[in-house]
This record gives sequence, structure tokens and C-alpha cells, in this order.
Amino acid sequence: KGKFLSVGTSDNTVIIYDVNKGRIVRTLKTHQAPVGAMAWNRHLLASGAKDGTLLYDDVRQKQSTIANLQGHVEEICGLEWNPQGDRLASGANDDQVLIWGLSSSQPKQRLIAHTGAVKALSWAPNRRGLLASGGGNMDRRIRFWDTTTGDCVNEIETGSQISALMWNQKGDEILSSHGFKANSLCVWKYPSLIRVAEIQTTHESRILHSRPSPDGVHVASAGGDQLCLWNVFESTATETPDPTKTHDHRSNDRGHYR
Repeated sequence: KGKFLSVGTSDNTVIIYDVNKGRIVRTLKTHQAPVGAMAWNRHLLASGAKDGTLLYDDVRQKQSTIANLQGHVEEICGLEWNPQGDRLASGANDDQVLIWGLSSSQPKQRLIAHTGAVKALSWAPNRRGLLASGGGNMDRRIRFWDTTTGDCVNEIETGSQISALMWNQKGDEILSSHGFKANSLCVWKYPSLIRVAEIQTTHESRILHSRPSPDGVHVASAGGDQLCLWNVFESTATETPDPTKTHDHRSNDRGHYR
């Protein structure tokens, strides 16, 4: 609900802040390696570390760690809960995507197809079990998984490192943010995977991450140089994309603020 903020640090610690009061309310020293990925599921915080360890912490409890999940063999760099809150997707430098439940210490699925680190993960809002994952510089592909079967049902080569993915609220478009070499944001129609917009950003270094606003309209992109806010989906809510176009440079009506 936006009251608490968790921060993973290079000294193996998770710090939880009360944003309204501007103070630390909890410090978790449960990892043995730097913490680089986190995802909230109400009172449950999933955190992934450089050594491949994934922890579930119930922040209401004094002894907060309720699960220690071992599945990845390299650094975990992406975590995302599904909309129902009963499945967690994790991506790592071992090129794997693992699907976890709430109770089992073993992954329910291993999704193996990427040939680069997987940081970008996003569950479709209106298609239960549909997960999008994006590969790093050695892969550069967005893959779409039916996690009820474990099948890769669609994929596209984007030409550059994928650092984040996010669906629009209707689930018929997906935004990808890119590092090497594009430093751009792209909007893809689903399931046709036609690129309906490529926003040439003002980022001069790679986009490391991006996240949507609560209303699903705006996106914050964080690069090695600056933070930008974008109006991404609002202007395309009633538009019909031209399928003959692969580049629609709509940065004028998808304005940003630095």
C-alpha cells in the first residue's frame, strides 16, 4: 500500500523503512551475500541474493524468515509475484526462470530457454499463468511462458539487453526497457508482437530498470545517468496501431519529465 519501503544492500542486509515517518522500522540480516532483488506480497517479502539464495520473510513476525529456497546457482536479479499472490517468478544470472509456490522449498517449474541473465519479469494481468521474461545482452529475447504447462508460447528478438518488462492494464501491450545498446523503451502489441512504439529516450547510458505507477499509465525509468517519468499507455488507450509500422516514434505525445 506504499507505507513501507524495502532496500537491499551490498552488506547482505534488508532495511525496511516507514516512508510516512521517515525512519527504519526493521533491519533483516538474514542473507549471506549482497541483496539485489526484492518483491512484496502484502506482508511477505521475497528477497534474492548474489549467492543465489531466495528468502521469504514475514515482516509481522519476530523471527521473520519462513522459507529458504535454493534453486539458482548464481545471482538472483529479478523477482515478481503473480497478481494472485500465490506464485513467484525468479530470474538469475544462471539464465533460468524458476516458478515458486508459497509452501514448497522446491521450484514448481524451471523455465530454461534464455541464453543470458534474466532480470526482466512480468505476469500478464488478465491471462492467468502467462509470464513474460526478458534476457540480458547475450540473449536479447522476450519470451512468453504458459506456466500452467511450462511451455514457451511466444518469443521475439529485440536486438538489445532487456532490463524490465511491464504489461498495460488491459494486457494487450507490453513495455520493454533496454540497456546495451538501445537505451530505449519499446511498446509491443500482444500476441502479435508488433512493435507499436519505440521511445528514443534521453538516457545516455543503459536503462537499468523501470517500474509502472499504481494507475498503470506512467513509467519511471532509471538509467546510469538520470531518472525519467513517462506517460506511456494513456495516449494509446484508444489508438489502433498501424501493423505496417515497426517504428512509431511517439515521444512527443509520450512526454517525460527529468
